[in-house]
Amino acid sequence: KKVCRKSIPRSYVLTTLFQIAQAHVRVAQTKKVGFSYNASDIQVHARKALRYQEVLKDDADSNESMKFNSHLGVGQCQGLLQQYGTALETYQDCAAEAQYHIGREPQMALFLVEAKIGGGDIHVLCKKIIQALKMYEEALSICDPQEQGFNFLTPLAVKVLNKIGGVEATMGRFDKAVDVHRQALKLAERSENEWG
Repeated sequence: KKVCRKSIPRSYVLTTLFQIAQAHVRVAQTKKVGFSYNASDIQVHARKALRYQEVLKDDADSNESMKFNSHLGVGQCQGLLQQYGTALETYQDCAAEAQYHIGREPQMALFLVEAKIGGGDIHVLCKKIIQALKMYEEALSICDPQEQGFNFLTPLAVKVLNKIGGVEATMGRFDKAVDVHRQALKLAERSENEWG
């Protein structure tokens, strides 16, 4: 009796690899903030995720969205592995690539903003608060619907405002932090009303 085998489409394989990588990132992040903090566990999962992300980032069959998400994932994994200099370079490369494509593909603004946020997060981990604030403010300027016309970036604007609020609190500017968080809340409520 012959068994007829269908080949699995490559896009399914790539999507599955991406999901596996994301799962490893989530496990590493959970272990970092959870009660079972174990540096070696974080390293193991971050390295596994990094291996998958690097394959996907450079794969010719990956679609643009998957490539950019994987590129961002590489930076995230490098940050989890405390390879901060390399992570910053990865986020800068991703931002430059997204910036290059943004003219013909406006959705690339999502990846540009995420790369700026990732760079800011790395600066926070390195205790470079001023540089982090600068990166977050750059991300926010891209999200500004009046300036760029990208309304689909409003949810990211809320995320960035909350990051800015956290940095302001770290700097001891609590009144400014509260104002920024209120601005984020107001924007979140407005966007929920607009988009349902």
